[in-house]
Amino acid sequence: MNIGELLKAYRKNSGFTQEEVANKIQVSRATVSSWETGRTFPDIEKIINLSDLCHVSLDQLLREEPRIMENIKTERKRLKHYLLIKKIAMGLVAILCVYHLFWLVTIHPKNQKLSNWQVTESGYVMTKNDYTFSAQKIDYLRALTQRNIVISTQNQAPFKMILKGDSLYVLVFKTNAKEKGGSSINPPKDFHFMAKMKKDSINDLEFEHYEGSISAKKAKAFIKSNQSSFNQEYHTLDSVWQTVNK
Repeated sequence: MNIGELLKAYRKNSGFTQEEVANKIQVSRATVSSWETGRTFPDIEKIINLSDLCHVSLDQLLREEPRIMENIKTERKRLKHYLLIKKIAMGLVAILCVYHLFWLVTIHPKNQKLSNWQVTESGYVMTKNDYTFSAQKIDYLRALTQRNIVISTQNQAPFKMILKGDSLYVLVFKTNAKEKGGSSINPPKDFHFMAKMKKDSINDLEFEHYEGSISAKKAKAFIKSNQSSFNQEYHTLDSVWQTVNK
């Protein structure tokens, strides 16, 4: 005898209507009817209620209706998947909340400091001490890998400098190898180089990375021969960088 037959027999022997049984186990009359005809099966909570109502052990009910055990196993799997998905979703929400807080506290104030700069198609520009500086705001996702706004000099001779965190990039090209005031440096043909160095090693000109048409030794000699221009441009650039990023 399956659960539906057992329930129907109990109900008739007890003289209950489907409505009365439904009220006892807090379901609808249609649900009781569906169980009795075998169209649907009760969940584990309702099976326990039926066990108490019909005075039949839970073990006996489950043995007589193996499909219910399959349903229980399926529901358990679904519950496990649901709980796993819920944990993952809650974890992602927590990560997003922490990241958004980091953005608001750390990155957004730096971006706001560029609001007074002139807006161009490529970003923001500002002039200070006859130097023109360019920068771009850090977008929401880029903050995952970039904590500070990169500041660079623009159309400056003899050096183009880019300050990125604690690294300084120095670029020199034939086209911009001209001193402030218009005096020509007259570099060799196809003269160019790019040197990367840490801010704390600028005085020693220790290159962390170098590439160019001349040797690193000659590049250092070129910088030293224009040391005054180099120092003035770097210190002005660093001052702007500190203002924006600190």
